[in-house]
Amino acid sequence: MLSNATQRTIDHELSFLRTDLGYALIRTEVNSEYNGANLLVYQSEKAAKQLEISADDGYFHCEIRRIIAGRPAAYEDGNNCIGFESLAVLESNGTYEHMDFFAGGSKGMNGVLRTTAALFRRHAAWLVGDAWIDLERLRTLQPHLVDDGPTVFDQLVSAVKHALDPMGCTITWRNTLLPPYHQDRYPDRVILEAAGHPVEIKQNDWRDDHMRFTVRVDGIAVHTIDYMDGLPHDDRAQRTIAAVLKAMQVVG
Repeated sequence: MLSNATQRTIDHELSFLRTDLGYALIRTEVNSEYNGANLLVYQSEKAAKQLEISADDGYFHCEIRRIIAGRPAAYEDGNNCIGFESLAVLESNGTYEHMDFFAGGSKGMNGVLRTTAALFRRHAAWLVGDAWIDLERLRTLQPHLVDDGPTVFDQLVSAVKHALDPMGCTITWRNTLLPPYHQDRYPDRVILEAAGHPVEIKQNDWRDDHMRFTVRVDGIAVHTIDYMDGLPHDDRAQRTIAAVLKAMQVVG
């Protein structure tokens, strides 16, 4: 099941998940589409939690998914899927050092793996119990880590879809459905299709240009959404819809 040295190193460091905490290693994978090509998935039915570790030289992430009705929560469910650093946020009252968990820094993957193992040991009682994380406290400490309902981007996509629904609009792809360690998870991107036309809305960059989105119809850029333009949300949505309809040569 463990196909290479990196996977063996990870499982060795986290072996207490299996031997002491009742988790089973249910899947391993090597996938070049992941930021960390090696994936190890640990699950505890009793604790109703699944730990997904994506790691390689220079990258490390663990996504913790709550198991609901026998299935791991969808990745886009921000209330029932958390990154492992949320545990560090809670125990430190928000003052933890992110670089301790950044494999691209001086610690490398092995250093972060050891830090993460220590973090999990400190939270062993939570990992074996079926209680979920304190979302309200996490929201107070780091609001962006908790799902607070539809974002303004979600609302804009919904408005565009509603306008195109008479043409049989469907959402054919949305990268919020991907795991956070997938290379295509960021920047935000949605593809709709209406009357045979693909309509893509994509964030320009999730770090340096995260407030602007480019809209493409049939692969051609037709509009830029700028969340710094000061417009009311409804006006911004209507301008986007008008640009899409014009590109599709729909009148009215």
